[in-house]
Amino acid sequence: MEQDPAIELSRAVLSRVNRPDSVDVVYTQGLVTPSWGVMPDMYTMLAQMGRFGDRKKLAQLDTREIFLIDDEADLERKWPALSAKNRDFIKVIVAFSEEENKRKRNPQYRAKPPDYSAKPGITPQVLADLVRRAHAAGLRVSAHIETAADFRLALKSGVDIIAHLPASWQIGAKTGFSDGRLDHWKLTDEDAQMASDKKVVVITTTLKEPADPDAAKYHEVYRHNLSLLAKHGARIAIGTDSRGTAPAEVLYLSSLGVFDNRTLLQMLTEITPQAIFPERKIGQLRDGYEASFLACDSNPLEDLQSIKSISIRFKQGQLMTVAASPEGKNFPKR
Repeated sequence: MEQDPAIELSRAVLSRVNRPDSVDVVYTQGLVTPSWGVMPDMYTMLAQMGRFGDRKKLAQLDTREIFLIDDEADLERKWPALSAKNRDFIKVIVAFSEEENKRKRNPQYRAKPPDYSAKPGITPQVLADLVRRAHAAGLRVSAHIETAADFRLALKSGVDIIAHLPASWQIGAKTGFSDGRLDHWKLTDEDAQMASDKKVVVITTTLKEPADPDAAKYHEVYRHNLSLLAKHGARIAIGTDSRGTAPAEVLYLSSLGVFDNRTLLQMLTEITPQAIFPERKIGQLRDGYEASFLACDSNPLEDLQSIKSISIRFKQGQLMTVAASPEGKNFPKR
């Protein structure tokens, strides 16, 4: 019998992570999206490519790889499966919420390669209900967002993590806003203060190619938003969302000129691990904290490029060495 290629968190998988001699991870399985969103389109395409074995239709993926939730009745019906499948946090798609009624099921906002999609995400009512249920079950909620309005809605709904800054993936007319204004992606002082007051973690995911035709627009929005978040003391964590490494993201953030090296290092080595593992004493060299740390070849406070040159790795008091795989990639080992 052919093995189902869908990733499942079996005991065999879980036994190989979160150990002193392995990587530490948290998992989410089956993101939450409405049936009219862009992610159902993507999963349908993957299913037709055979990525999920014999399951070729979206309905066969629902409540496994993806949770299609259009209203509170859907959430009520699918919540047992959703909560059972996620042990750490739930990922939800919030997108273009300011024009939800205009864009929902509207073919005008379909994905148009090579651009991304301008389709909306889940409704505010479903988001609020989802957060309430998740918190009651001891689960955190992470929201994918697109715009400043999405950021605002996610905060007001009580999410724990905002997975991207506004405009992390797309900006400009291709997103369905024809007025050319960048205000759709710019936060306000009130937004930044709310993020700080609620202690929500905001993950950056800003890394862009220098040749991106919208580079100047992205830079303007990122500088504006990051400056406001820093001004109000919001918790900013480092993340890439598959576009490069964490060091590359840090160096890109450095190029924006908002943060000094010390602040960026604090975001990378303290705020980020503490955001991933909020119950652990990690990310600081203090009594009672885990003895997990890296040593660079030179001082990153003076030259931030040195974060790419790690000479010593300790995890929970144990020295890690690095082994080269046949593909040439390096992996820590005891």
